[in-house]
Amino acid sequence: MSYVKKTKRTVIQRLHNINKQSDIFVNVTLFNRIAYKLELDNSKVYIEFDKYSNNISNYLLSHRQNTKEILKNVILKVNGNIVKTNNIILLLSSFNYLPNSKCNDFVDGSYGRFQIYNDNNIVCAYNNFHGIGDLGIGSNTDGPYEDWSFSNNLDNYKVKRFTIYGIMSNM
Repeated sequence: MSYVKKTKRTVIQRLHNINKQSDIFVNVTLFNRIAYKLELDNSKVYIEFDKYSNNISNYLLSHRQNTKEILKNVILKVNGNIVKTNNIILLLSSFNYLPNSKCNDFVDGSYGRFQIYNDNNIVCAYNNFHGIGDLGIGSNTDGPYEDWSFSNNLDNYKVKRFTIYGIMSNM
């Protein structure tokens, strides 16, 4: 008799054509893993990991917070290929950007930041999610910031979807 792993994926938040329409489903109560999926034209990133909080709203982009988490038991796929992971870090925060300032207010602000790093290399980013949108997969080689900050490139993509899943998996 073989053991079959049962997994139930529930969409928590889906952003259609990023910044145009958002569906939020926060009635998810049973989950032990979270997944983020970013699709930009023909590029895709899917990252799944063990939860770090029991509060489902801590994973939403609309939630104003300052989170830096080292993710555990990560599955990372870029364009369908599994990527070896070592030190995966999630940054999820909102702050006020003050040009020519030596510090920014990371407590509450209008510039939302979602970034995933693998060994200090940017995997994907969706920044300024409260505003115009600065996003990309991999490092930004054309702009001043490799994490896509202040690139104002949302309209460069025809396909732009971001989905967050709550996953209940029998391990």
